[in-house]
Amino acid sequence: MKKHFDPDKSFVELDIVHRTIFILSALSIIVAAIIITNLPNKNFAFTYNGFNNALMIFKTPISILALLIPIIAIYAASHRSAQTKRQMELTNKQIDIALNQVRIATENNAFTNKFKHAEEFDKFMKSRLGDNLRFKILRSLHGKLYPKLNTGDFTLDSTPIKNLESDLEQIVRKAYFDPQSSRILDDIANFESAVDKYCRKYDMKPFDWDRKIVDGSRQKPQSIKLLFSPLIIIAENIVSAASFDGNECLEEFTKTLFSLDLSSINEHKFGFLRPLALANIIDLQ
Repeated sequence: MKKHFDPDKSFVELDIVHRTIFILSALSIIVAAIIITNLPNKNFAFTYNGFNNALMIFKTPISILALLIPIIAIYAASHRSAQTKRQMELTNKQIDIALNQVRIATENNAFTNKFKHAEEFDKFMKSRLGDNLRFKILRSLHGKLYPKLNTGDFTLDSTPIKNLESDLEQIVRKAYFDPQSSRILDDIANFESAVDKYCRKYDMKPFDWDRKIVDGSRQKPQSIKLLFSPLIIIAENIVSAASFDGNECLEEFTKTLFSLDLSSINEHKFGFLRPLALANIIDLQ
């Protein structure tokens, strides 16, 4: 249909229209010529009867020409249909182009917002934590906390925060030290190892466990504060990451650990003078 009714051409420019008119006109002329040739009386009378007789004689060629009216009407309708279809195709194409432009603009806007959000997150963490910043790659942390930024969703995913909190609390809950036990140094080493493993798991900078070495052996710290300090710093990192957008998704344990004032710890009560569970200090706050 498109071959005969090109929507990009006007109706009078269509080849099928030209051919149809030519063929029917030629056929009508030929038939009329045959009729005239075979007329016994070729004298035309310009009277009422003469015109009526002419219409009767040339009825066939006139009918052939009359066929042009319905055929041309059908052609015109077909051509309009082809033009309407083309117009719809162009409209749909324009809509697709517009939607694609909107999609590209949305994606670009989402990318810009994501980049800006990550940049602000970096600044926030660095300014708030300073030297206590433990996360090695803030962009990686940001991507885990805000996994839907590509779609324009700035909602915090609390799952990474919950995992950080849960594993940290497990370390604290399991930490128990008995200064009278022969395993006290092993217990401290295991505690430090658990914290180091935690840091590796969550891509944090390791802590430098500064303990004196006497006769080739590392000695126990003189104060519980030396063990608690890294835990408070980790809690501070968790709280900062969770509070960037003002989200409240922290457990009370983490908040208590973060707000713990080491200077308020009674060295006589919580020094290495008696068996001690680190969790007790938090529970008593």
